Amino acid sequence: MFDFARFSLSPGVINPAFYDFNINGETPTTRQVCTLLEPAFFLGVGIVLALLQQRVGYLLIFCSIVYSLSWMGAYYRGDQFVMDKIDELIVNEELVDSFVNGREPEETRGFGHYGKIPDNIDFRRKVVNSFFEDDGDEPVQVF
Repeated sequence: MFDFARFSLSPGVINPAFYDFNINGETPTTRQVCTLLEPAFFLGVGIVLALLQQRVGYLLIFCSIVYSLSWMGAYYRGDQFVMDKIDELIVNEELVDSFVNGREPEETRGFGHYGKIPDNIDFRRKVVNSFFEDDGDEPVQVF
């Protein structure tokens, strides 16, 4: 059955007991629970079962490692998404200074333009305005 009131890709609710563990004297973050504590629990169970010569223990060991790596990958992708958005904001704010005014990356929060830049400053303004055209609408005037 479909639940249209809940996010369809929700990973579920974390057992609150995982937040009772202390990591360096602090309550663990959701990231730490997903990438370390949850998989560590099943890794421990898997090791115990493997020591008791139960084959399912090896399966639990393998699955706990893959589970941890999958969450690490998900968080990495989330981090990269946020960094891409921050970079996009910086580019939008610094492109004019870099392209039109010829400022160096040290003056534009690390953003630098690579490639040839026209000598004529008026033409550079026209070119930079074309960078911000909006899906066939009128060009956006940056300044």
